[in-house]
Amino acid sequence: MQIAAVLFPRLTALDIVGPYEVLQRLPEATVTFVGHRRGEIRTENGFLGLTVDATFDEVPAPDVVIVPGGVGTRPLVHDAEVLAWLRSVHPTTRYTTSVCTGSFVLAAAGLLDGLSAATHWATFDELAKLGAVPPPNASSNTSTSGSSPPREFPPASTWPCAWPSCSSTAPRPRPCNSASNTTPSRPSIVATPTGPHARSSPG
Repeated sequence: MQIAAVLFPRLTALDIVGPYEVLQRLPEATVTFVGHRRGEIRTENGFLGLTVDATFDEVPAPDVVIVPGGVGTRPLVHDAEVLAWLRSVHPTTRYTTSVCTGSFVLAAAGLLDGLSAATHWATFDELAKLGAVPPPNASSNTSTSGSSPPREFPPASTWPCAWPSCSSTAPRPRPCNSASNTTPSRPSIVATPTGPHARSSPG
């Protein structure tokens, strides 16, 4: 099983290193760090360098895709190369996943149109503008000072889908009223919520 972990400048290190630490232990799985060009990228604080091992063109049919969050996702929503790659590989992936604001990139590629998805709680409005459907009653128009989530943030049990609380590679959520989860021939999209343990500043 080939797992493509997307790297780009100013990503949040935890959003890609965390999934990597779990997925690289799966039997017969290989994690390939993909990006625009081979070589080093720096995470959002500039302190950590991660290495792109393959370009997007070199990974045409991964089984799993992981898009991390971070402030670097904002330029990617306008990046024709990465959006075209996601549209190309998604029909044959088993899971197309994101962590935190990585869902912006999936949404910009048109993969979350009309589907329930999650992101950092302070950026639900931005995600909605890209065509995804945030959890009920979720809104970014709430004070984001401190480390607590918005007061109106609903518990995960009330969301339309049973999204995993932290893992971007959890089993397929229970069926939603959306084509991606009710039609077996289409791959699964899992956009990971960040919930109360999220950073106070969105990535």
